[in-house]
Amino acid sequence: LTLQLNEPGTLWCQIADLDSSTLSDYCKQSNFQDTDFAQSCYFERFIKGKSPAGPGPTFRANVHSAYTDYDIELNMIWQKDEAAHTSLGPAEAGYHVFCFAEDDWEFQAVHALGRSPTFSAPT
Repeated sequence: LTLQLNEPGTLWCQIADLDSSTLSDYCKQSNFQDTDFAQSCYFERFIKGKSPAGPGPTFRANVHSAYTDYDIELNMIWQKDEAAHTSLGPAEAGYHVFCFAEDDWEFQAVHALGRSPTFSAPT
């Protein structure tokens, strides 16, 4: 998967199953939610591969230059319970790819050469 950002930041991507799939082991497009962090398929936690059960597969790219192609290779799918992941099936199989981007404002602000007199480091 090739992506670009319009500013430096970090990209994370994760694979989800199609809603039409008969398998129930994996998050599907309709399962994603952003209201309850403790429930399965919580969008940001799932995409970043972070879980109370332990880390999942992490597919990310640190983007240092805006408008530059960055490649992310996705080769595993994380189970809905976030306890395990498996290799993707045949290349012809259908999947949804979800990505999440976050700018590096905190890093850039703290390490900037010139700061505002009222600068306060983020917490």
